[in-house]
Amino acid sequence: MKTLVVYSSLTGNTKQVAQAIFKSLPEGTKLVAVEDLSTNLTDYDLVFVGFWVDRGTADKKAANLLAQLPNKKVALFATLGAYPDSEHAQNSLDNAAALLPEGSVVVNRFICQGKIAKSLAESFKKYPA
Repeated sequence: MKTLVVYSSLTGNTKQVAQAIFKSLPEGTKLVAVEDLSTNLTDYDLVFVGFWVDRGTADKKAANLLAQLPNKKVALFATLGAYPDSEHAQNSLDNAAALLPEGSVVVNRFICQGKIAKSLAESFKKYPA
């Protein structure tokens, strides 16, 4: 089975998770950032797609990739600033899975909390506690 791990990372959290997943997979697995993806996706039986949560779903780069995975087995992994057991986290995974074309199957999913981008943390300061 040919396996690919692709990730989109804003602060480095998702990249770290992608690297950990990659290290646990069989030799021959490929690891690549979504913006560096130049391989033919039809060559892979299983694609791990990692993303940072943006407004309750996969970030734009990862969302575009998910839409290009017809008839694939996909494992989703994500990072977000909220608690991973929150309703928001679970909805974010559901929303990302919904981006997949018909015929694709989510074989597993994982989400964990990560650090928040400095720019986002700064923007929160203008809101009341």
